[in-house]
Amino acid sequence: MHIMDLRRILSAVDHTMLSADAVWEDIKLLCDEGIQYGTASVCLPQSYVKTAAEYVNGKIPVCTVVGLPNGYSTT
Repeated sequence: MHIMDLRRILSAVDHTMLSADAVWEDIKLLCDEGIQYGTASVCLPQSYVKTAAEYVNGKIPVCTVVGLPNGYSTT
């Protein structure tokens, strides 16, 4: 695969860590990798959104999902 193709693909992919037992060191590594590889965003548990956003300082978008870990939430 050509390096430009890889970069284009990575720019459309969210680098994700949604494990219920994730710790800050896991999230920090996720953020560092997302920045390094140029992913579209880092997607992480809601409890880390504020800290991660402060850590990345605008270098990559931070996103989360609603209704995890089991998806039992109603709208």
